Amino acid sequence: MDTTRRAYVLIELEPGKEKEFGSALSDILETTKGISKVDFVYGAFDIVMALEGETKEVEDAILKVRTLSFVHKTETLLCFEKLLWEDLGGRLT
Repeated sequence: MDTTRRAYVLIELEPGKEKEFGSALSDILETTKGISKVDFVYGAFDIVMALEGETKEVEDAILKVRTLSFVHKTETLLCFEKLLWEDLGGRLT
């Protein structure tokens, strides 16, 4: 049985704090497992962070990001079923 979790964290920063977030993220990546991708985006949130790992790894990464003083708001989307594109076999075209 697969015990890994996948989650996406939508992050809203205080205005102008993108560089500070990048620096803090470098520190977090050195000590935290589970962060697989981080993208700056346009829209209501500034960053989308993809996480995958054991439940504790995912939770630790989320909590570390939420404690950053310039993170204004987060919204976490926890997957209840993981789908792989390869398993969909072209059904989305």
